[in-house]
Amino acid sequence: RLGTDIALKETLASRPGRPAVAIQIDERTRRDAATIGGLPNLEQALQLRLWTERGTMALVPGYGMPQAIGARQSQAFVALLGQQVRQTVKQDSRVRAIRGLRTIATNDLIEFALDVVPIGTPNSAQAVTLAVV
Repeated sequence: RLGTDIALKETLASRPGRPAVAIQIDERTRRDAATIGGLPNLEQALQLRLWTERGTMALVPGYGMPQAIGARQSQAFVALLGQQVRQTVKQDSRVRAIRGLRTIATNDLIEFALDVVPIGTPNSAQAVTLAVV
């Protein structure tokens, strides 16, 4: 129910506001694209949604999150960013509910640990950690 997609990995070229990903190669064949399914696929999709600036995809203008780079980090900003993360994650049709959201701020990196209840699961929340760069 959570789908399958091409597995991606963040590269060393990632910079704040400019995350960079590459397609993972299947370890068995060393030539095919690796795939990712289930909860790891949902987590990857949510991370990509947060990394995409809202309004940059012409066919899906509501996809993504408002840009947060350049804003001063304060308690009020982190709280507002947490609300934006919650709203953005809820836009994914595979997320039935969010039970909790904790903030992990280290220097300029802000991560959010969420307890997500995916569709098709019996009310069990799954821990997902997403970065906002």
